[in-house]
This record gives sequence, structure tokens and C-alpha cells, in this order.
Amino acid sequence: MVTGVQTCALRSSTSQDRRYILDTVLNGLQRMEYRGYDSAGLEIEGDEPGKPLIFKEVGKVQFLKKHCMESDVDMDKTFLSQTSIAHTR
Repeated sequence: MVTGVQTCALRSSTSQDRRYILDTVLNGLQRMEYRGYDSAGLEIEGDEPGKPLIFKEVGKVQFLKKHCMESDVDMDKTFLSQTSIAHTR
């Protein structure tokens, strides 16, 4: 069992679109934000195998969320299964 401050979240899901996945991961980061972190990032599966999408932002998680949602990636792409990782620091 790991003790101490949680700064990372792992998530996997089935049959979800990219927008739902990003919303879920970002909401989880926002719950940890009160701990005073100054940057956040996440990685989700990309459109091609072995080419993940990486988003990073300095400041509040809301800035990372804006960056993700305004990107030109296909938010409607649906995954049969996917894994994502997110962190604050």
C-alpha cells in the first residue's frame, strides 16, 4: 500500500468516447488540486497504436481542461478499451 500524497491517477475503461474519458480524468485531477500543485498533465490513447496524445499545462487544472477541449483531436472517437494516466505536481 502506498501512503502519502496522491499525485497520479490511472484509469481504464471500455466503450467510451474521448470526450468522456478526458472529462473523467480531468475531474479526478480537479479533486486533488486543492493540495497546491502548480501544473498538471495527462496522456490518453491516440488515433494510432503507439502514438498517445499528451497534454501538459502550467497552473490550475482548469487550464489543462481548456487546452484539452480546445485541441483539434477527434473527441467523438470511441474506444473498445483504453488506458489513460494523469498527474499533478
